Amino acid sequence: DAFYPVCVSGEKACPPDDCSGIWGYYELLEALKNRRHPEHKEKRRWMGGSFDPDLFDIAAVNQRLRATFEAMEPVTGLGKAFRA
Repeated sequence: DAFYPVCVSGEKACPPDDCSGIWGYYELLEALKNRRHPEHKEKRRWMGGSFDPDLFDIAAVNQRLRATFEAMEPVTGLGKAFRA
């Protein structure tokens, strides 16, 4: 049996991968919440139509963690199977 990391709590959605860091994320949030923002339509399209920055789905987080670690090669010689 292998052991996997598990998230036990959290809050809010993580920034999308390609939003240019924290300042880009803040700009994205501003554009999404203001329909009059010049980049509102473009940013919504880029996000696939919707994005809820307050959403935190612990089941989805744990599913991603498990999939990530299952894809890794197991490390042996640590007593029990460990994936790193």
